[in-house]
Formats: sequence, C-alpha cells, structure tokens
Amino acid sequence: MNKLHNNCKLPPERMNHEGKMRKVGIEIEMAGLTPLQIVAAVKRHFGGDEAMQGSLEYGVLDTTLGDFTVELDSTPVKKAYQQASEMRLPSPLDDAGSIIKDLAENWVPWELVTPPVPVNQLDAINELVGDLRNQGALGTTKAPQYAFGMHLNPDLPDLDATTIVRHLQAYLCLYDGIVARERPNFTRKLTPHIRHYDEAYIKKVIAEDYAPDIDTLIDDYLAHNPTRNRSLDLLPLFKFLRAEKIDREMNDPRIKARPTFHFRLPNSDIDNPNWGIHIAWHEWLAVEWLAADQERLEQMCSAYSQELDRFGHHLDDQWETRAKEALQQ
Repeated sequence: MNKLHNNCKLPPERMNHEGKMRKVGIEIEMAGLTPLQIVAAVKRHFGGDEAMQGSLEYGVLDTTLGDFTVELDSTPVKKAYQQASEMRLPSPLDDAGSIIKDLAENWVPWELVTPPVPVNQLDAINELVGDLRNQGALGTTKAPQYAFGMHLNPDLPDLDATTIVRHLQAYLCLYDGIVARERPNFTRKLTPHIRHYDEAYIKKVIAEDYAPDIDTLIDDYLAHNPTRNRSLDLLPLFKFLRAEKIDREMNDPRIKARPTFHFRLPNSDIDNPNWGIHIAWHEWLAVEWLAADQERLEQMCSAYSQELDRFGHHLDDQWETRAKEALQQ
C-alpha cells in the first residue's frame, strides 16, 4: 500500500470560529472501482457500518472520523436509475437500472465524500487514497471523458467579512500560479464547473478600498457570480450566513449551507503514485498564509491591480510567474 505520511501541513490558523480544531471536507471523483470496493476500503481504514442511502448512493456510517458517502455524481442519472428500478420492466429489460448504471459509470464518476476531517488528521485520508489507488482507482488523465475533480471544503478561522475578503483576495492573486501548478485537465476546462471570476469582479475585490460588510459582500458576489460554477465557490458559505437571501436569489437545492470555502479547481489524479490530497491542500494553504499576512496581501493586491491594467497582461505569463513564486513563500 502506498503510504503518504506527514504530508499534510497545518494552516496558519488552526481553530475555527467556534474555537474548535478546524476541519476539511474532501470530495474525490474516480472510476475503475465499484462503489462496494470504495466502501470496503473506507471500512478497512476507519471502521463503520455500510448502509444504502438512496439510488446509487452508499454510506459508511459511524466511522472513527464520521460518516462517509459514496455516490454516482449525477442527479439526472440517479433519477433515471430510480425510475427504471420502480418500473420493474419485464425481461430482458428488467435490469434497466443496471444498464443505466453501467453506461453512466463510463462517463460519470463515483464520488467519495468524507466527513469533515480535522486538519491534523488529513494524512489518514492520504492513506485511504493510496489504498484506493492500489485497488485500481482511475483519475482525470485516464480517459478523455474523465473530467474528474477533487474538492476541498475547509472551514474558516472566522466568519466575519474581513476574514472572507482576505481569503478571496489571496485566492485571486494566487490563482494563475495555482492553475499553472495544478494544470486542470483539458476536458475539465471545457466544462463550466471550474470557471474563474470575471475581471470586473476581480478588480472590485482586490481594490484597496474594498471593505464590505457581509450583506454587501454577498450582494456583490451574486451580482457577478449567480452560479455554483466557480473554481472557488462561496455559495455554501453564504447560504450558511444568509440562507434566505441565497434561497431567494438562487433557488438551487444543490447549494448546501456550510461554514466552508468550496475549492473545486484540483484534478483527481488518484492513479498517480505521487499524487495525494496534500498537493491541493498545500496550494490552498498558500492562500491561507497570504490571507494571514496583511502587509504582504496588500502588496500583492496592489501589484495585481496594476498588472490587470498593464498592456499585454493577457499575452504573457508575467503574473503567472510571480504567483508561482508566491506559492513558495
């Protein structure tokens, strides 16, 4: 079994807004394994009880970390499977649900969703990743249609507007460097799921005088980003803070309220023996370290504002180079 010990470093601020150890929810998409193989791997590492939770959705409950979920990551496929199962069609179509499932697995990933994991226990998920790899899990690069991702959902050290803005500013400044290091799969870039913010919104957020309260911050975000399809999706966080506003403006049941960022950019390169969750986690930690250093953050925002106005910005990689250097600091 591939072992990735002590790879996940700790963030600059380790306690959340409740004074408890911060946690990270992790979502990993993959092919090559059956859901029961994924469930079995989770049980080997963390114990727990297997449970069927719905159409194409399995649970591993009461593990040492909490409840895991394994599901086929497509609501339309789940609905079609459920309808086929309920129809109870006669032979040879009585297993129409299985046919739908088999076809879907060639295009739609199985997604492993962890419970919120304490930041000092993330290496345990890397151990699970190694086990899944050895069992035959396949990631983003193994087929053209595998637009698979890994999402990180770190909770925040605080829920005030200043904390949120600083992290968002840091992410915007470092984005080009993160993309250069992460190199999102071409197929994933063709889908809408990890689109970046538009330039007008970026300039607004990194401006020297941008200091909104929570409601203004959310209003500004919704005006420019009325969608879940962002590489850093803030809608779950904003729904946690202002549920009625988000429900009224978005009316999307897929938005789940939680006090976390939703970092959606990274690939799921699970079959690569050198890959683990620590790679994307350390990209995110660069954002956190920049957000925690007010003087450096102000310098980066000022420089990036000037860069966006520079003639030729879109024709070369000057800011990408600076952002990659900043990831190392």
